[in-house]
Amino acid sequence: MYLWGNFFCDHGDLGVLLPQDTSHLHNLKGIKHWVFIRHTVPTYPIFKLIYVANSTFYMDGAFYPFQIIPSALSRYQLSKVRSLRLREDSTLHMPLRVSDWKALLGLVPELRELSIEAAGAPQCTRAVVSALRPPKLFPPSIPTLDRVICPTLKMINMREEMDLPFLSICSLSEERISYGAPEIHFKFHNSSAPRNRAAPVMYGNVSDSGSEIDQGFDALGPGAHVPRVEYIKFEEPREKPLAWPTQPYLWTHYVDLGNLFVL
Repeated sequence: MYLWGNFFCDHGDLGVLLPQDTSHLHNLKGIKHWVFIRHTVPTYPIFKLIYVANSTFYMDGAFYPFQIIPSALSRYQLSKVRSLRLREDSTLHMPLRVSDWKALLGLVPELRELSIEAAGAPQCTRAVVSALRPPKLFPPSIPTLDRVICPTLKMINMREEMDLPFLSICSLSEERISYGAPEIHFKFHNSSAPRNRAAPVMYGNVSDSGSEIDQGFDALGPGAHVPRVEYIKFEEPREKPLAWPTQPYLWTHYVDLGNLFVL
């Protein structure tokens, strides 16, 4: 299934692209991979691409927050997704908040591996990492695994300025372990090593509260849990699916180009 275009009619969300009855859409069953690329400036002459094939749900475009609400995306049956690749560019003027990421990550309870490719947009990395933190509990509340978002998550790949996430990953893994979640293995894909400390920085309207996104981003205290961390040279992943562009897209694209030269 391939859907592309410059806009959605009536400013609808992604859920309106599917029929009311999706039982006959067999490509929606068994989706294991989710690629979510969100940017302001399109990398090719269309603004949005939706692709569902080979157990992969692929989204690429200038999506507004109201177009990707959980109730809309849940229609694509993402509950069995094992890997999620997120990418945001630095020019986004409507970044997703921590609460937005919590809701979106709640759609993939069986997630095993998360990749965050937000070079030049540290607000995305901070918001996603903050969303993965379990809530703070006070006695007599007992930490349980059902309070953790993505409770089976074991791997996080990051492409980002090193020092911003590095100061928080130890506390993130430790907090999740205390709730019964597995330890997270972190891989940083960058050519530079982290600095010793980064001052906390706020990034505009990303957080729902003044302190939420900074939680855990201060320097590590004594006795902090240190998870497995690797630094790997970054290799640019493929931007678009192997089957893209399709023949129907090429045909319509060239027809549109031809119309531009018709007098």
